[in-house]
Amino acid sequence: SNDILERLERDRLVVVDLSSVRQEERRYLVALVLRRIWSYIDERKQPVNTLVVVDEAHNYACDQGCWPSNELTERTAREGRKWGLGLVLASQRIIDFSPDVRNNINTFFFSKLQTPGDLDNLKGVLDLGGIDYEDIAILATREFYFAGLGNPLKYHLFSHT
Repeated sequence: SNDILERLERDRLVVVDLSSVRQEERRYLVALVLRRIWSYIDERKQPVNTLVVVDEAHNYACDQGCWPSNELTERTAREGRKWGLGLVLASQRIIDFSPDVRNNINTFFFSKLQTPGDLDNLKGVLDLGGIDYEDIAILATREFYFAGLGNPLKYHLFSHT
């Protein structure tokens, strides 16, 4: 993890591919990197201007069975913004996120959902401004809705990338 942070300071972009690492080890590595970033923040008391992106985030931010990564993911979701530490959690399973993480997510990008139940789960944490399952079911590849605090408008936005 020291190597990752040194590379981050030098290169400003670091991609860590954990696909060949066992799931339990991945949780420790994610926790270790976040812990080092938080140690840096705690020591210096200054913003880090860093964005951490976690793919398949339901494996690191769940309520049960994701220790130790879940504790640091929760802290980052809850406190990171004031220290310039952003967090992007990519997942198809928002319902698996711990309540602390779900309650601290402020912007959502979402595309085609697998089931109406997925939409119900999303509605449980976000005002979707009238979007229903039929609206989402017709989305094509690379089409998304954008909702939450990152969207300054009072209704959902549609985006094609």
